[in-house]
Amino acid sequence: MESLSTTEMVVRELRDGQSDVVFDYLVYGLRQGFEEVSIVQEKRQDSLVPSMEEHLTLYSVHPELRRYNVWERFTAMQRMVDGGVPRDAAGR
Repeated sequence: MESLSTTEMVVRELRDGQSDVVFDYLVYGLRQGFEEVSIVQEKRQDSLVPSMEEHLTLYSVHPELRRYNVWERFTAMQRMVDGGVPRDAAGR
């Protein structure tokens, strides 16, 4: 990493654009004005797991939303990393 501040992270590739390094990052943030809000809260109501039927209905109405689900994002990243056929959830 070349430099890091509270507003910017600069990363430079060291081999004049010739390396094949994959770069991942994770950002942890703190929302101003919410610094003391408790993450853990008392349960107010049950939150049931929605059925797949609801998701499939949503995708039939809005197919463009499918690309945001975890599986679609994972397979897109897998294709970018190794260019191969996406693996299943078990890594096969």
